[in-house]
Amino acid sequence: MNAAPELDLPAQTLDSGSLDSASLDSASTAARQVLDKAEAQVRFIPNNFANMVNSACVLGTFLEICVRLRSNSGFTPVERKVALLVNARSNGSGHCTAATA
Repeated sequence: MNAAPELDLPAQTLDSGSLDSASLDSASTAARQVLDKAEAQVRFIPNNFANMVNSACVLGTFLEICVRLRSNSGFTPVERKVALLVNARSNGSGHCTAATA
């Protein structure tokens, strides 16, 4: 059995100064479009969205996964919540765990 490949990427955190949050005022045109879509979906811009939008592609993909998980997964709302909580917890993201709970 082959072991799954692992990525060794440097952490990108606000504490390290390597990642800046974006707002609608400071975002690029592409980022602004994605933030507008995010704001329409959840009625505000969560901090994790503002951080992900440094790569508009990352946030756009994340939002698309959320839409597909809600509409096409076949999971019940409770099962979706459990999947999101397990993912957040297994990735060691206290912020995402709290936001999902």
